[in-house]
Amino acid sequence: MAELPRLVILAPSHFCEKALWALHRCRVPVTVEAQANLLPPGAQELCTRFDSGVGPDTRHLVYAHALGTAEVARALRSGVPWWQAFLFRAGAWPVVRAVMRKGFHIEPGCADLALEHLRTEFSYVSSLLADGRRYLVGDAFSGADLTFTALALPVLPIPYGAAQTFATRAGRRLCRQRWTNWRRHQRACLQRASGRRSASKSWADKVAHFSDLCLQQE
Repeated sequence: MAELPRLVILAPSHFCEKALWALHRCRVPVTVEAQANLLPPGAQELCTRFDSGVGPDTRHLVYAHALGTAEVARALRSGVPWWQAFLFRAGAWPVVRAVMRKGFHIEPGCADLALEHLRTEFSYVSSLLADGRRYLVGDAFSGADLTFTALALPVLPIPYGAAQTFATRAGRRLCRQRWTNWRRHQRACLQRASGRRSASKSWADKVAHFSDLCLQQE
């Protein structure tokens, strides 16, 4: 018999209760595992840093490129009530797009600025892992790993969950190309600094490892 999926919860948390109730409502069997120490010493500070930096910068970078594409318009009207889909087709999308740009502060130049900020944050995370550690804080998966992975995922070429919205052609294609170029640049810098032809594991590999942890819950 196949092993049931595990739902790791932080008790007490109304967000975890919401997820659990939704799974029960959809009759999805899971094994509930309470993990009360998702925020060991040092994790809360990293979560706050990522929430205030990686999250908004990812949003700015993705939406700055994606809001001008037809793929996003189709995604937003998919699965909505008929009257909302009708309004989209009748010309409401330009208005919705303008409201989203204003609400998310998507302004000229914000994408380039967000990209620079994200480069700094990825370099910071890479420096934390430079000593060979597997997790950002301590010896176990924590809220810091979860926060960084979830917020950084939309700008990485790893289609999963809601990130699949941008995994087709829209903003993710440009984001993926830019991050590929940055990865090559950082690898070249590491090679020059170390004097070796091959550099150590890049930040992209480490982020992919974080994503595997979220997907597999090792």
